[in-house]
Amino acid sequence: MSDLLQELGIPRDKVFFTSADNDIVLINDDFLKVDYVKPNSIDLIVTSPPYNVDIEYEGYRDNIPYKKYLEFTEKWLRIAYELLKPDGRMYLNIPLGKSKGREGEGFQSVYAGVVTIAKKVCPKVFFARAR
Repeated sequence: MSDLLQELGIPRDKVFFTSADNDIVLINDDFLKVDYVKPNSIDLIVTSPPYNVDIEYEGYRDNIPYKKYLEFTEKWLRIAYELLKPDGRMYLNIPLGKSKGREGEGFQSVYAGVVTIAKKVCPKVFFARAR
């Protein structure tokens, strides 16, 4: 397995799981920091991105202005799309509601904002609704 990881350039500490036959490698890392995955090399991306609902994440503020949140979303979606193979797919788990009760200027439906950007950036995306 270490030969495969070395060939793919994947740091061992970023590997979450590998199948017995090494056909499946699950990587747990931050898209914005990944520099070892080659473009057009991933078959499937499954993600539940930050929702901008003030959840504590390691190294990420989840309570930023909505416009900045949409810029962040577009950035990671573009990177994810570049990593997907031409026949690859991405599944997003995103909430339907508005920032879980956060009110104020600019706070809109997380689902609507992310879907709008994803359809523009990544036409191969599928959506699951979070509750």
